[in-house]
Amino acid sequence: MTLVAIVGTLSAWADDYPYLVFQNADGSVKTVAVESLTITFSDGKLLATNVAGTETFALSDLSKMYFSSDATGIEEIENGKWKMENSEIFSISGQKMSNVKSQVANGQMPKGIYVVKENGKTRKVIVK
Repeated sequence: MTLVAIVGTLSAWADDYPYLVFQNADGSVKTVAVESLTITFSDGKLLATNVAGTETFALSDLSKMYFSSDATGIEEIENGKWKMENSEIFSISGQKMSNVKSQVANGQMPKGIYVVKENGKTRKVIVK
């Protein structure tokens, strides 16, 4: 009976969040909509299937998964407060932005969403 109460409570909490976030050990994240979501396991992989398709995650690379109200794992950074050391910056479309490091240093980074590779980790950043 206790197990039924716990499962009922967890599903009610999950209904409050429209996305499930999967984070790999390298820091990369992938967000999946929970509507019509089914999760299965096969050959050391987690398969998350919804109306948009199937995402596959190696269980050995997966560090955590959690529910979120945000569609992406985008970090917000204010202009002039971005410290870059050994970074590579890419546009959201994947183009390397080699000309922006001086703009970052001067707090003049163009507003937008960027992919930043820094110290072996990749993250999405929005500059407002």
